[in-house]
Amino acid sequence: MTSLRRLAFVALALAPASFAFAQPKPALVKDVDQPARSMYQETVAVTSSCIGQSTCELSFATVPAGKRLVVQWINVFYPLASTSGDSDVKLYSILGVQPQGTTFFFQPAPNAGTTGLRTVNGGVLMYVDAGAFPFVFVTAENTTFNGSVLATLSGYYVSVP
Repeated sequence: MTSLRRLAFVALALAPASFAFAQPKPALVKDVDQPARSMYQETVAVTSSCIGQSTCELSFATVPAGKRLVVQWINVFYPLASTSGDSDVKLYSILGVQPQGTTFFFQPAPNAGTTGLRTVNGGVLMYVDAGAFPFVFVTAENTTFNGSVLATLSGYYVSVP
């Protein structure tokens, strides 16, 4: 009987110690700046105003207050009237009427056929602050555009304190 009492006493003595060494549950956290939480993708098409012109401007939506847009990818598709014409694409942000930050330059993929179709497709890391908007400027040299110009930007928003 005494050994049973000793065993009960030891069990009762160790019970609070096991609670003292238990790990508390970790605090629940939320990563509000995780890219998948606030994804961004926008396509802008200019269907008629660029036809016959040698430049084309595509304006995207203004970044909302309290956010910053992180642009990670650009895709631009445009047809030129001539297969021998050259072209380039510029990406930058505009706040008010002034360009902001870095301007990114892209060259289209080589023309691989008898059409004047061109495409720019590539990764980029550009930040656009609240109140500003992304802007794509396409230039055709020695030729003009003969159809719709399409541009898509992809990325995500982050919250700005």
